[in-house]
Amino acid sequence: KMQESGYLSKSLKVLQSRCKLLKDIVSGSQYLLTDRLHYSGLEPVLNNSARHNLSLIYNIFENTRWTTSNISEVINEFIQKQNLKMIDIAQPLRVAVTGGIVSPPIDDTLALLGKTKSLERINNCIKAF
Repeated sequence: KMQESGYLSKSLKVLQSRCKLLKDIVSGSQYLLTDRLHYSGLEPVLNNSARHNLSLIYNIFENTRWTTSNISEVINEFIQKQNLKMIDIAQPLRVAVTGGIVSPPIDDTLALLGKTKSLERINNCIKAF
């Protein structure tokens, strides 16, 4: 993924919204540089309801054209249909794809990771529990 044209500049653009110092970029980009995420200590965010919602949105994402705007639209429609708040799906998604509770906006994060990697990480997270 790093070899793709413009990936580094896209990554920095997405990360800059949460980073003030260079060290913030380094720590904030770890999920982009690894395929091994750990969910220990994050169990409260990934409760039964959260994992159920991850499974539901995973199925929708499988048939989604992977752009930031499409991802955002899917998430917004999902929270309306499921009568949820944004945090109810954004936080479990964030934990599933980054291994942490802080990231740039979730639609940007998912788009940056790409569809294949995002779906793989969501699936791995669901299976981890």
